[in-house]
This record gives sequence, structure tokens and C-alpha cells, in this order.
Amino acid sequence: MDVTIKHASLEDIPLLSHILAASWRVAYRGMIPQDFLDSIEDERWVTPFTYRLTKGGMKADILYVQQAACGCVVYGPSQNKHYSGWGEICCLYLLPEYTRKGYGKQLLLFAMDQMKKENIHDFYLWALDENLSARKFYEKVGYTLTSDIYTVEMGGKLLTDYRYIYKNY
Repeated sequence: MDVTIKHASLEDIPLLSHILAASWRVAYRGMIPQDFLDSIEDERWVTPFTYRLTKGGMKADILYVQQAACGCVVYGPSQNKHYSGWGEICCLYLLPEYTRKGYGKQLLLFAMDQMKKENIHDFYLWALDENLSARKFYEKVGYTLTSDIYTVEMGGKLLTDYRYIYKNY
């Protein structure tokens, strides 16, 4: 398979948003209320991505298989002062038909390598407590669960995210 990872430009923001929307509608089925998932439009993340990529210090990359965009990762220096000096993986998503093929690992390691070039060597991300497959994936690639949690309400349901860290000792 011809796999490439390309840095996303501002023109790619609608594509990034589409990848997230399509992924969320499938990946979070049974975890986030279905009516909320069904209401997600492809353009939902255009504004947040525009901010993160222009003013938020984040970068984004898109993974292509046979020249078809199938996944994305958004990352950069932590935006949270409590995690100053850390790198943050803000999001890592694949279109549903491209999951469980090793592409997520490629994207994650690529983002971590890019941050290492900027002298960031410790990383964190947040994973939904009910998303056991994602949590197992992160643990398999070397991330460790912490006691840090983040809660948010979506579609009338309170959701909990756990912070995972990857620390270079």
C-alpha cells in the first residue's frame, strides 16, 4: 500500500473536520448519545481547527492511503499551563474503514517524532473512559494511564476522559 503523511494546510481544515465527524459518528456509537452523534455535521470542527492551526500553536497531518485521505492527527506544545513543556496529541482519528490496519500507530508516532524535532519529548493525550479500544491502543504503544480526569457533558450525558502520558525517562 502506498501510504504517505502530509502536513495539513489551512485549505485542508474542512477535510480534517470531515475525518473527525465521520470517525466520531462510528467510533463513539454506544458511548455518546446517538442523537448527538447523528447531529454532527462535517463542518463541526472547522472553526476550532482554524484557531488551533493559526493561533493555537498546533500542527496537523493527514495520512493518505493510495492518495485517499483516511486519517489525521493534531498535535503540538501543550496548551494547558499545568502541562507546560509537554507535547499534546489533541486528536487522532481515522475514517472507519481504515481502522485496525496500523495507520493510527503510524500517525501517532509521526506526530511524536515531529514534536521531538522541536525538543518536546514527553507527551499526553485524553481518551474517553468508555473507549476501551482506543485506551488499549494507547497503552500498547507505550502510553500510561494517569489519575487525571476531564469531564464534559455531551448530548445530555456526562463523559469522562482519562489522561495518558508517554514519558521519555
